[in-house]
Amino acid sequence: MRYGICIAESRITGAYGNNHYCWHHPKGKQLLNQLYELYLKEEVVMPYTWEDFERDYAKAHVHLLSPQERLSGLPVEEILNLPPVEEVFKHFGVPPEVIKEYLSAHKKPH
Repeated sequence: MRYGICIAESRITGAYGNNHYCWHHPKGKQLLNQLYELYLKEEVVMPYTWEDFERDYAKAHVHLLSPQERLSGLPVEEILNLPPVEEVFKHFGVPPEVIKEYLSAHKKPH
């Protein structure tokens, strides 16, 4: 019976610690919460590195960034190699007449 009491006590102190602990490393709590959610789904394949976590976390939260913030992380060479506007529109199913209208309104003078 003593063992059961220890488990109950550790659960109580664990919950208290989780709610009152002052994290010294800002990534720590994010990582542990993310891993906990993944473990609940039983979808984690180990090994899972910091780089894996940072990539997955960024993918899951990239929608919170503005387009300018997203582009600011890219080298100029990558931005220049992005597909033309008409291909991007086609990818998202924009009708050809809308593409033509947009392109004619935004033509750059030579």
